[in-house]
Amino acid sequence: MSAGLIPILSDIPPFVRLASESGQGVIVNRDRIDAAAEQVQALALQADADFDTRRAVSMAYVSRYDWKHVVGRYVDEYHTALGTRRTREAVR
Repeated sequence: MSAGLIPILSDIPPFVRLASESGQGVIVNRDRIDAAAEQVQALALQADADFDTRRAVSMAYVSRYDWKHVVGRYVDEYHTALGTRRTREAVR
Protein backbone atom coordinates (compact mmCIF):
# COMPACT_ATOMS: atom_id res chain seq x y z
CA MET A 1 0.00 0.00 0.00
CA SER A 2 2.90 2.37 0.64
CA ALA A 3 3.71 2.12 -3.06
CA GLY A 4 0.10 2.88 -3.92
CA LEU A 5 -0.79 -0.70 -4.80
CA ILE A 6 -4.20 -2.09 -3.93
CA PRO A 7 -3.92 -5.12 -1.62
CA ILE A 8 -5.47 -8.51 -2.24
CA LEU A 9 -5.86 -10.00 1.21
CA SER A 10 -6.84 -13.28 2.81
CA ASP A 11 -9.70 -13.24 5.28
CA ILE A 12 -7.68 -13.33 8.50
CA PRO A 13 -8.86 -10.76 11.08
CA PRO A 14 -5.90 -8.33 10.82
CA PHE A 15 -6.32 -8.13 7.03
CA VAL A 16 -10.08 -7.71 7.30
CA ARG A 17 -9.47 -4.85 9.74
CA LEU A 18 -6.88 -3.29 7.40
CA ALA A 19 -9.26 -3.38 4.44
CA SER A 20 -12.12 -2.08 6.55
CA GLU A 21 -10.16 0.80 8.07
CA SER A 22 -8.46 1.84 4.85
CA GLY A 23 -11.39 1.26 2.53
CA GLN A 24 -8.92 -0.30 0.12
CA GLY A 25 -8.31 -3.76 -1.23
CA VAL A 26 -10.29 -6.92 -1.56
CA ILE A 27 -10.68 -9.79 0.90
CA VAL A 28 -10.59 -13.22 -0.71
CA ASN A 29 -11.28 -16.69 0.64
CA ARG A 30 -8.56 -19.07 -0.52
CA ASP A 31 -11.00 -21.97 -0.21
CA ARG A 32 -13.17 -20.40 -2.91
CA ILE A 33 -10.64 -19.85 -5.68
CA ASP A 34 -13.16 -19.13 -8.45
CA ALA A 35 -14.89 -16.47 -6.36
CA ALA A 36 -11.51 -15.01 -5.40
CA ALA A 37 -10.51 -14.79 -9.06
CA GLU A 38 -13.76 -12.97 -9.86
CA GLN A 39 -13.18 -10.53 -7.00
CA VAL A 40 -9.65 -9.78 -8.15
CA GLN A 41 -10.78 -9.32 -11.74
CA ALA A 42 -13.55 -6.95 -10.63
CA LEU A 43 -11.04 -4.97 -8.57
CA ALA A 44 -8.68 -4.73 -11.54
CA LEU A 45 -11.45 -3.40 -13.76
CA GLN A 46 -12.54 -0.92 -11.11
CA ALA A 47 -8.95 0.13 -10.42
CA ASP A 48 -8.55 1.14 -14.04
CA ALA A 49 -11.29 3.72 -13.58
CA ASP A 50 -10.04 5.28 -10.33
CA PHE A 51 -6.47 4.12 -9.88
CA ASP A 52 -5.01 7.54 -9.07
CA THR A 53 -7.55 8.15 -6.30
CA ARG A 54 -7.15 4.66 -4.82
CA ARG A 55 -3.37 5.02 -4.96
CA ALA A 56 -3.42 8.31 -3.07
CA VAL A 57 -5.83 6.96 -0.44
CA SER A 58 -3.70 3.84 0.09
CA MET A 59 -0.51 5.82 0.45
CA ALA A 60 -2.12 8.28 2.87
CA TYR A 61 -3.52 5.46 5.01
CA VAL A 62 -0.22 3.63 5.46
CA SER A 63 1.83 6.78 6.07
CA ARG A 64 1.05 6.31 9.79
CA TYR A 65 3.37 3.29 9.70
CA ASP A 66 6.30 5.27 8.27
CA TRP A 67 9.43 4.97 10.41
CA LYS A 68 9.39 8.70 11.11
CA HIS A 69 6.11 8.11 12.98
CA VAL A 70 6.87 4.82 14.74
CA VAL A 71 10.55 4.87 15.64
CA GLY A 72 9.85 6.79 18.85
CA ARG A 73 7.51 4.08 20.05
CA TYR A 74 10.19 1.43 19.54
CA VAL A 75 12.76 3.53 21.39
CA ASP A 76 10.27 4.01 24.25
CA GLU A 77 9.78 0.23 24.49
CA TYR A 78 13.52 -0.33 24.75
CA HIS A 79 13.82 2.28 27.48
CA THR A 80 10.90 0.70 29.34
CA ALA A 81 12.53 -2.73 29.11
CA LEU A 82 15.84 -1.31 30.33
CA GLY A 83 14.23 0.76 33.06
CA THR A 84 15.80 3.96 31.76
CA ARG A 85 14.30 7.31 30.91
CA ARG A 86 14.26 8.58 27.38
CA THR A 87 15.62 12.04 26.76
CA ARG A 88 13.38 13.80 24.29
CA GLU A 89 15.21 15.60 21.53
CA ALA A 90 13.94 18.71 19.85
CA VAL A 91 12.17 18.05 16.57
CA ARG A 92 14.18 19.29 13.64
